Amino acid sequence: MSIIMSNFEIKNLNRRCNFRGCSKSPSKEALLFELDTRSQSRKDIVSLYLCEDHYNVSMKFLLEELNRICEQGKVVKVEVFDTGCVTY
Repeated sequence: MSIIMSNFEIKNLNRRCNFRGCSKSPSKEALLFELDTRSQSRKDIVSLYLCEDHYNVSMKFLLEELNRICEQGKVVKVEVFDTGCVTY
C-alpha cells in the first residue's frame, strides 16, 4: 500500500486524476486486485482514477512493483474501465 500512497492521491476519488500533482479529469478507472492462483479467490485492493497520460505511464510500473512484492501464489492484476469523462 505504501507504493500506492507515495505515488497517488486516492483522496481525490474520481474527481481528478489520482496521480500525485495532476489536476486533469480522469478518463480511466483501474481496479487493482490480488488473485490467489491456487484458490482463484480475488481480493480488491484499490480503484485508481487516472487521466490517459498517467494511466499509460504508471500502470505497467505499478503492476511490476506490486507483483514483485506479492506473496508466492498470488498475483496483482488490473481491470480497466472508461470513466466517461470527456477531456479536452
